[in-house]
Formats: sequence, structure tokens, C-alpha cells
Amino acid sequence: MGSAHIMTTAQPTQPESSGPTGQPAILLTAFTTGTLHDPTIVAWNMDTGASSHLNNSVNSLNAVFNTCMYPSISVGDGHSIPVTNTGHSILLTPTKSLHLNNVLITFIFTGDLYPVTAPSPIPHVFLKPPVLCHACQLGKHVRLPFVRSDTVVTSCFDIIHTDVSTSPIPSLSGYIYYVLFLDHYSQFVWVYPLINKSDVMSRFMLFRNFVRTQFKCEIKSFQCDHGGEFDNRYLHTLFAENEILFRFSCPHTSQQNGKSERMVRTINNLIRTLLFQANLPPTFWVEAYNMATHLLNILPSTAIAHDIPYIEG
Repeated sequence: MGSAHIMTTAQPTQPESSGPTGQPAILLTAFTTGTLHDPTIVAWNMDTGASSHLNNSVNSLNAVFNTCMYPSISVGDGHSIPVTNTGHSILLTPTKSLHLNNVLITFIFTGDLYPVTAPSPIPHVFLKPPVLCHACQLGKHVRLPFVRSDTVVTSCFDIIHTDVSTSPIPSLSGYIYYVLFLDHYSQFVWVYPLINKSDVMSRFMLFRNFVRTQFKCEIKSFQCDHGGEFDNRYLHTLFAENEILFRFSCPHTSQQNGKSERMVRTINNLIRTLLFQANLPPTFWVEAYNMATHLLNILPSTAIAHDIPYIEG
């Protein structure tokens, strides 16, 4: 198969001459210059604005017509090129066969186009090794990454994580918020509904008295964000008098309070699931969150090697 290409042609012009049978010869105009190509080069050339396909060898056709669609075509320099045959051809590609219909066979055709050839193997020297580019990763960072916490605790209430969540819909009993207390060691969680955020202090005192009465121990450290419900003079004084360590996350850095943040998200997901399952309106969210925390406390937790958080009182 000789070199060929896809040529852009214009609409048929008025007859310029008559053929042997008296029929007018229709002339096509090709808007590219004509050059000769080596017929031994097996390649197709591509022209993105083409409306007709050209080839210089009838052997490139897999279906040959007895008649020609157009007796000749003209190229950009004004010369007329005769068309000897018309037919269909197939261009083989690595993925599928491309069928070329109504290919025109000529003795000369245009050049300076892009050859379509079989893909050659990519040299291994140009292939990137399958490793992570640390410079690329660091170049895309807008801030330093947060390192995983390596805090080690040995008993319950060594660290208590806390956070406050807001419900978009008030409950039937008028609650809008809830505060949770999460034990780092056992992953057991306690929750208290709130009508106002200022109620956090009274709920913390209830929780602390519960720990001291039921477990005969004191909270050793308290992890929270810089919300005003925690960062206040009363708590600072209480913790200093009882040697409870205050652990604040950096401002606008919720990742440092990740345990309680993730627990809030888990509880909220369970609340919605339980309400959907029971076909209850969102105003029953307090009843749903009580059930959600109960389920979390009696089911295995991946945070403690699939053990059960439940603590004997």
C-alpha cells in the first residue's frame, strides 16, 4: 500500500470538459499543494479538514468500484489530477479497524501532512519509575500535614475528649445541642442534651461526679477546642485545684480534636439512620441519639481492636 492521505475538497464545480460519452466531467478542488511520495512507504497522512480520501495504489482498496465518483480533482497549485478508481479501504489501528469509504485513487497527492503509522515501543529510559515524587507532593501542600497522635494511655479517664454538636431542628423537648464525653482508653461515650450552650458546665459537673462516684477516680486530662463553653475562668480554676490537665487544640484546627469530631459525625449518621428506619420526624433526634450512643457502647469498636467499649459501673 502506497502513501496516502485524507484530503479536503470543495463542492463540485461547473463542468469544464466533456468525457468520451458526452457527460460533463466534474472537477473537485483540493486546497493543499501537490507533491510526490515514495510508494513503498506504508503510511496514511491525515488532514483534519478533509472530505475525501486519496491513495495512489489500487491495491490499498479492499473493495473496488468499476466507475469513478469524480474523473479528476485539482490541487492548490491549479493542476488537475486524474482519478482512476474508487473504492473502500481499511486502516488498521492498535485498537480497532477504521473503515475508509469512497477512497479516490490518484497518481499524485498532497504532502506535508502528519503520517499515521503503527505506534513504536516507548524506550524505557523515558518512563518514570513507579515511585512517589516527594517534591511534587510538597509543592501542592498549602500547609504542613498533621502527624498521627502517638498518645499512649493505660487506663480509663486518662484523657476525656469532648465536643458540642448543634442540631438544625429543635427536639420535641426543646433541646438544640448535645455535649459528648469520650474516654480515650475504652472508647466509651457519654452524651447529654442541652437547651443552651451555657449548660455545658453543669453537664460536665454531672459527668465528673458520676466518674468519681461510680469509678472512684478522677479525670486526669481533658481534651477540647477553644470554644467559650470550655475555655473559661471557672473550668481553669477547677482543673488547677484538682490537678486536671487542660488540653486545648490550636485555634481553627479541628484536626487536633479529631477523636471527638469523628465521634460526633458517627453519632449524627446513626441518628439519621435510626430516624429513617423508624419513619420518625427529625424532632425525635434526642431519642435517636440516646439509642445511637447505647449501640456504640455495646458493639465492638475498631479503635480498641474490636473490643467492646462497655464499662462496668
